[in-house]
Amino acid sequence: MAIPTTVVIPAYNDAMGLDYLLSDLLAFTEKKGLKVIVVNDCSSDNTNEVLKKYVSRIKVLGNETNLGFGGAFKRGIWAAETEWVATFDTDKQHRISDLESLADQAVDKVDAVIGMRDSDSHVTKSRVSGKWILSKAANFITGRKIPDINCGLRVFRRGVLLYILLAL
Repeated sequence: MAIPTTVVIPAYNDAMGLDYLLSDLLAFTEKKGLKVIVVNDCSSDNTNEVLKKYVSRIKVLGNETNLGFGGAFKRGIWAAETEWVATFDTDKQHRISDLESLADQAVDKVDAVIGMRDSDSHVTKSRVSGKWILSKAANFITGRKIPDINCGLRVFRRGVLLYILLAL
């Protein structure tokens, strides 16, 4: 993974998962020369305390009101300064090694790559029908099968994301 990339991690009451993730992720990103931005989306647990341990190694943004995953993600995109932006969840559903694999698939080929979780990944039952509809719509719009549109492990060309955000 030689492409300039910022890993954006939206965090809402994710202290335990964040502490677990950052210790391993930073070993990888620092070795590869990647940047990390964590957007604390108005957490009420001890997410701030966890982030203080890593503040010299990452960029931390704090929302004054909860903007949700999408709002936190957008804030991280705007703050990134690299050509590529990756997203990574704190819920232990992704392997750090998959981040590099995904980025390698994107370079000079496409503007976005979405990871795919295995069948053992946690799914909140109340959200299954909405995610199914979103998946069908995305498959229809793109004209191709996207196996896991809701996967939190993604790599995007930042300029394309900014173009879309400005158009909204």
